[in-house]
Amino acid sequence: VRMPASALGKGPLSVKLDDASAMSPQVKLSTTPNVVVVARVSKQGGAAPAAGDLEGEAGPAANNADVKLVIDRVHP
Repeated sequence: VRMPASALGKGPLSVKLDDASAMSPQVKLSTTPNVVVVARVSKQGGAAPAAGDLEGEAGPAANNADVKLVIDRVHP
């Protein structure tokens, strides 16, 4: 899910991931038993990870589970 940094605000953010938000229409999240959720805040706004981007990762978790993800590292 892409969103502008201004949507992040300060504090927790809830995002629902489903088949409509899958990275590829051919791969449906509902058919995947477990997922790893990765978030990255890009300084440059690009899709590829770059030095200085902020990142976090959670999982693996069941595809219908609530996941708490903390952005807690800087991409080297």
